[in-house]
Amino acid sequence: MFFDKTTLKNRLKSMEFIYLRLNAILDKLEIDLKDRTVFEFGSGWFPTMPYFFKYKFKARKVEAFDVNQHFKRKTVLEFNTIFSKKDNCNIEDGAKNKYGLPNYIEYFPNFDLVLQDIPIADIVFSRFVLFHMKEIDVIGFCDKIINQYNKGTYVIHFISPSDLVQHNDNTISQQEFLKYSKLEW
Repeated sequence: MFFDKTTLKNRLKSMEFIYLRLNAILDKLEIDLKDRTVFEFGSGWFPTMPYFFKYKFKARKVEAFDVNQHFKRKTVLEFNTIFSKKDNCNIEDGAKNKYGLPNYIEYFPNFDLVLQDIPIADIVFSRFVLFHMKEIDVIGFCDKIINQYNKGTYVIHFISPSDLVQHNDNTISQQEFLKYSKLEW
């Protein structure tokens, strides 16, 4: 899929709400991500959240995983320029990285959260991805988190009724979102 630079700027701008919301949650809970390792899954088309984690929250390392391979080197390099100008940061040259990503941000596409080992990290983060997974896989992933992560690991999942409506079930209104159990549905 091709995205022009205007779209990249718009995508970055649209993700700022997620960053601001996450920042408010972390502030309220007094959680500092500085020098922590982040495991993000469901990265989507651009490394927006990994960059927020690295350059705004000052995470030490971000490992981004996705069931698909969305990142394209040319697009990531263009995104690097846009992000660095907008946020006044120096993104290290990703020339050696297959996807053009800076140091301390790694991308693992075509990853199966249920069948493959998940990395140990201080923070587990997903954004609007759980609805793309089968229920049994979400349960299996949550079991992995419970069994593999130490106490003190933060697990943050953002969910959105619009994601459910767009990708799964257009019979659900935003007012009914998460209102009913499977039996009541």
